[in-house]
Formats: sequence, C-alpha cells, structure tokens
Amino acid sequence: SNLPDLILSDISMPYLSGPELGHRIRQMGKNIPTYFISGHEEMDFKSTMSELGIFRYLAKPIDTDSFINFIKTDLGLERLV
Repeated sequence: SNLPDLILSDISMPYLSGPELGHRIRQMGKNIPTYFISGHEEMDFKSTMSELGIFRYLAKPIDTDSFINFIKTDLGLERLV
C-alpha cells in the first residue's frame, strides 16, 4: 500500500532480478521512478529495462552530480537547490 517517490535498487539481488522487480512494479500499475544500479554496462538489461518503463539504469561508479540531476528531473524538482 506504500507509494514511494522513487525506487533505487541493485540490478542483482539474491531472490529477485532487476527485470523481475521492474515487471512486478509495472503489473501493479504503479508509475514510480525506478533506478537500477549495476557494476556492469549490460546492453541486454538496458533494453529490457526500457521496455519495462524503468527510468534509469546506472553503472557503477555513479557520477554523483548526474545522479542528483536525474532525481531532480524525474521528481520534478529542477528548481530546488
């Protein structure tokens, strides 16, 4: 019943993959900005995530300034400092 403002998750989890989590979020009919982080640039995941409506697929190490700008944009907070 919770509706978070944003979901941030690793792509590789012990019991659930990133694509599976994305699929479950979509099945629930939720439109939540969802970001997945990975240690690898994997084109297969990027295309799957795009199909699932995932907002961002970020490779480690994450550029902090870009990451903060993505969040501001995706949450409509561009005007905030």
